[in-house]
Amino acid sequence: NIAAAPSILTRLMPSVVGRYRQLYPNIGVSLRDDSAGAIEQRVLANEVDFGIAGNHSDHPDLNYRPLLTDRYGVVTLPGHQLHSEKQSTGADRSAVDWQLLDQSQLIYLSVDTGIRAQLSKLQAQGVLPRIEAQAAVEVSNPAALAVLIEQGLGISVLPALAASTPSFARLSFTPLQQPALSRQICIVTRKGRSLGPAAQSLMALLVELLAEMSLPPFVSVVVPEGQGERALQANS
Repeated sequence: NIAAAPSILTRLMPSVVGRYRQLYPNIGVSLRDDSAGAIEQRVLANEVDFGIAGNHSDHPDLNYRPLLTDRYGVVTLPGHQLHSEKQSTGADRSAVDWQLLDQSQLIYLSVDTGIRAQLSKLQAQGVLPRIEAQAAVEVSNPAALAVLIEQGLGISVLPALAASTPSFARLSFTPLQQPALSRQICIVTRKGRSLGPAAQSLMALLVELLAEMSLPPFVSVVVPEGQGERALQANS
C-alpha cells in the first residue's frame, strides 16, 4: 500500500507499477491519492507501507528520504501579462520574479498540502514576499485549481511536476526567481517499522526507474549520499 501526492501518481507511478507488475505479477499494488499531511498520517497509522510526498511537518516519528527536487513556478493562461513583464534583475530572463505576483489574483492549494505548507513557512521566515494575503480562492484539488485558472479567475504558484500533469496541459508554467526555490519530494516511512519484502522491492524499483525516467523541465533526481552531491538534471 502506497500513498502519494496527485502529481506523483499521475507522472511517476504508472511506469513504476507497470514494471513492478511485470516482475511480480502475483503481487497486488494499492495506490492512494492524498495530500502531504494526510499521507504522513497514513504512514504513522500504518495504513500504508510508505508515502511519496513533500516533508509536510518534519514529524519526529517519520523518516524522509529525498527523491526529487522540484522548482517552483507560476501557472497562468498562455499570453498572461506576466510573460511580458518577466524581464528582471535576475540572470535568468526566462523566469519571473516573485515580486511581480504582488498585483495578481492568486489561487492557492489548501493548507493541508505540502506545497502550501512550504510556501507559508517560507513567507513566515521572510524568504518570500507575503503575497498569500492576496489569495482570491483556495482549493484542495489540483485539477480544480487548473479549471479555475483556465476560467481566468487567477494564477497560482506550483512546482514543475504538479504543473506538468494533464490537468494543466492548456496552461503555461514559468519558473520563479529572486529567489529560485524548489521543494523536495521524499519517500516517507515510519521510524522503527520494517517494510515487508513486497514494499521493499517496490521502493527499490521506484528509485531505480527514477534515475532512467524522462522528467519534466525543472525537476531533478536527488543522488543518494555516497554518490556525489550533484543531482541528475532532467530536460533542462
